[in-house]
Amino acid sequence: MKKKRSHTLTFVMVPEADQQSRQFRIPKLVLWSVPATILGLIALVILQVHYYQLTRQYNAELTELLALKESELQMVAADKDRQIQHLHNNVIEVSRQAEQVQHKVQQLRELENELRGIANPDQPAETSQAASKNPPVTIASAFSTLSHGISGLQPQLGLRQADSQNGIGGQDHPLDDADMLAILDETGHSFESLSEELDDLSISLKDAKEKVEAYQHLQRITPSIWPTAYRKVTSTFGTRKDPFTGRWSFHSGIDIAGSHGSSVYTTADGVVTHAGYSRSEGYNVIINHSNGIKTHYMHLSKITVEQGESVEKGDIIGQMGSTGRSTGTHLHYEVIVNGQSVDPKPYMKSSRED
Repeated sequence: MKKKRSHTLTFVMVPEADQQSRQFRIPKLVLWSVPATILGLIALVILQVHYYQLTRQYNAELTELLALKESELQMVAADKDRQIQHLHNNVIEVSRQAEQVQHKVQQLRELENELRGIANPDQPAETSQAASKNPPVTIASAFSTLSHGISGLQPQLGLRQADSQNGIGGQDHPLDDADMLAILDETGHSFESLSEELDDLSISLKDAKEKVEAYQHLQRITPSIWPTAYRKVTSTFGTRKDPFTGRWSFHSGIDIAGSHGSSVYTTADGVVTHAGYSRSEGYNVIINHSNGIKTHYMHLSKITVEQGESVEKGDIIGQMGSTGRSTGTHLHYEVIVNGQSVDPKPYMKSSRED
């Protein structure tokens, strides 16, 4: 018969000779499981250490990645802040330029009103209230103005605007912040260019105003109206027979007949240099118009101005009469240019009412 294999191990402990030996039986499974358990624990510890190291490394890499991402986000945020600040500054600058343009436009309107007032003195100038009805220059209106200007240039450049009969298409490319900043910068440059053009226009208008004012002043100091309300000329300028002697003589002015006591008007702005009486000229007035031209009014019945008095075109300086060397009621009107008597007819273009 075969013996059964034993599943236990027997250990015998032999003490000293006078003591009894002891015997222990330990199952083989238990004996082999102890080293296996120890090895398993060692492997577990190794795995735990390795896992800890991996976890630590992963956490370190994750922390570094998060720090990098945070740094990138901070850089992006800082860049956005810079762009926002730049945009804010540009908006402020464009707003300032818009205010300057508005101010210059208002100045041009006022200058335009002044020119209109000079050109048409009888027409009331546009009031500031009426001027305020014009819409102020704002960023939005400026964009609209620039857009209309660009649209107006398109036909000149050979470009056609799209309409309902022309097909259009293409990919949609939304504008980003950089594009908007570029547009804003370009708008700022457009405002600067517009401001320079307004400056040039203002200079031109001021120069035109000065020329118009100089022309108007020349018109005011140049005789141009009839000195009386009457138009009946009884003796012209030049050679004539003297009414008293019958001899041919030179007549230095023009004689205008009218009713006694009717008003006599100065024919241009000036200063009275003489207001008195002489035997041949009777009561007479001489006015200096400061441009080398003088006018002389003779045979008055009454003088209503004094020497040194400033007068304006159309002012009454006396009344018609027949004083001095005269055959009847009339006005002898004389125009003197640079000391020489000239024909007054070219200087009598209109009446006082005109």
